[in-house]
Amino acid sequence: MDFPGGNGSDQALLMAYFPESKAAISMLYVAKRMEGKELMLLPENLIEEPAEVYISFVSPDRSETSKSTYIGQV
Repeated sequence: MDFPGGNGSDQALLMAYFPESKAAISMLYVAKRMEGKELMLLPENLIEEPAEVYISFVSPDRSETSKSTYIGQV
């Protein structure tokens, strides 16, 4: 998931959609790309429900944002 000027200090934006309950959780400006991972804490009522997960990245100065990419169902 690259965009012009993208690098390891870009920050991730995550979104998980829960189709059964029609709920969504988003996390903005979390882990840096170079960290390679992020933990999304869920409320108890959504832990067992399948989620459709998306990610995108934003540059450190917030001037550029990548298109979101579907990661898959978890």
